[in-house]
Amino acid sequence: MAARGPNFVVRQAPRRAVTPSSAVRPADPSNGRVRTLGIAELTDTLDLVHRDIAVTLPVAAAIGSRGLDPIVLGHEVWGWFPPGSTSRPVALLDCAPAIMPVSAGPAALDDFASRLGPVRRCGSIVGPSEAAIGLWERLRDTSPAWGNVRSLRPCQPLLLLDRDPAVIADPRGGVVSARHLQAYLRSAEAMYEEELGVPPTQPGGYRSHVARLMDKGHTFGIVDGDEVVFKTDVTVTSRQFCQIGGVWLTPRLRGHGFSETALAGVLTVIRRRWPNVTLYVNDYNQPALALYRRLGFRQVGEYASILY
Repeated sequence: MAARGPNFVVRQAPRRAVTPSSAVRPADPSNGRVRTLGIAELTDTLDLVHRDIAVTLPVAAAIGSRGLDPIVLGHEVWGWFPPGSTSRPVALLDCAPAIMPVSAGPAALDDFASRLGPVRRCGSIVGPSEAAIGLWERLRDTSPAWGNVRSLRPCQPLLLLDRDPAVIADPRGGVVSARHLQAYLRSAEAMYEEELGVPPTQPGGYRSHVARLMDKGHTFGIVDGDEVVFKTDVTVTSRQFCQIGGVWLTPRLRGHGFSETALAGVLTVIRRRWPNVTLYVNDYNQPALALYRRLGFRQVGEYASILY
């Protein structure tokens, strides 16, 4: 997610209504190399997603906390097994509303795309850039539902901070509590519209999403009176890692160097719970990339996002 700070340039997405999607169709049992994973494959699946947890963190967090039962998890996870092997999956497709391929090479992507078919029931494809773009390229010609995208972001550096920020931290940064829900929600909605070019399509659902993050202590920022002037969310966590998103600074404070000290203050607090902090940012947002590098982030991968 791109940070909001002094002179940050944000590429606006076209303003077009989007119908949220929440699932993909059930796996077709005719393809023996792809199958829905269950409790029997949990250990092997966790081993696979933890090989490079900074990259696979969203999937690792979901499976690590809720397992592989589709009813508990809320969606299926598909495993890809090489021809002649049924012992353990070597690639995954997390069939969440934002589908994510994991360790998927060309053969696995071919089979995942075949299994998904022409009907799109997800809201986005996100993940390691080569696999995410490769999956979309296999799907886009099957139907307009896959080919017509709201925003294509093919290069989003994935960054990791595993040490204290390298700049002076604003001591006001910390967890934003539930008594500031309305103020935090206003800032979150402003961030959402700046980032995606449209307001939240389901305001009540977005409020519930923000409230859930707040209940878990995953909303961070700086409160000035009745205004949240700086914010970021911890979106997923697993073991010693977390991923942040929704980094935003109120427009009236941009251009004064405030974002650097504010984010440093929040990161200092976050790292007390999760020593390794990741995020991804659009490659064209050079001011944000420069800010993150000054703070001590380093690139460990590259994401792509295909948004519908």
